[in-house]
Amino acid sequence: MQPMDILTPTPTTHCLDRREFSSVYPPAEDSFLFLDALEKDVNFIRNCLKPALSVEVGSGSGIISAFLSKLLDHTCAYLCIDIAFQACVATKQVFRENDAKLLDSICGDLFSSLRLSSVGLADIILFNPPYVPTEENEFSEARSTLSAAWAGGSKGRIVIDRFIKQIDTVLSKSGVLYILLLRENDPDEVADLIKSATNGRLSRSKCVVQRRCDMPTRLQSLELFRSLVKYIRSLEHTDQKYLLSRVKSEFRKSNEKNDDEYSEFLYEVRLYLLILHFC
Repeated sequence: MQPMDILTPTPTTHCLDRREFSSVYPPAEDSFLFLDALEKDVNFIRNCLKPALSVEVGSGSGIISAFLSKLLDHTCAYLCIDIAFQACVATKQVFRENDAKLLDSICGDLFSSLRLSSVGLADIILFNPPYVPTEENEFSEARSTLSAAWAGGSKGRIVIDRFIKQIDTVLSKSGVLYILLLRENDPDEVADLIKSATNGRLSRSKCVVQRRCDMPTRLQSLELFRSLVKYIRSLEHTDQKYLLSRVKSEFRKSNEKNDDEYSEFLYEVRLYLLILHFC
């Protein structure tokens, strides 16, 4: 990690306050954990990897790639991909706000917008996936909404498993992958799938950083509930009614349970987020 006196500042994201970006996944605890992991691994990235091209999948606000661009002191191009058009626009704005250079921010489902190569393209792939375990119908209903940024289906793995099948044709032969996982995603099984999908090339994995999130008090839960309701009412997409109903329903149920049985809808408080580095 860099010396304390030259720590890289977190990119600003004031542009996300604009109404047009109300449906874009804002920087949250998982985003900042990702920044911590990159900063912790900065010597490896700078001195060993020396990437020429970074590709981030599911970039959301673009804060992760913007931060990496500030970390590196050599030329690297940054390409961001998100399935939501407004997220692509937001990424460009965040890069501009932080005087960072972006190759492009393109709209697409995982790597579908890229022309794949047998020798790979990216020296580093970043992926903060939709990792929260949800019911199948909830995952389907989340498509093209803000919920799509976190709803992961069974074991939180539907998008993760699709992503794994595609990385071998995108990652360069000496490239590395950084992916954020939840303990419930079964990181050991994910590591085995990545090893198999890359014919053993990405066989070494390490947990760069992990963080346990404490369960909220009832007062904190109430504050979060109020914030969620206020936020949802500011959105302009079609599932607003459904989201409000879901939040209210889950909060009512949480008040009927013990403190250690809060709804999984409050995904910010689930335990053990991990950043894994594969090489």
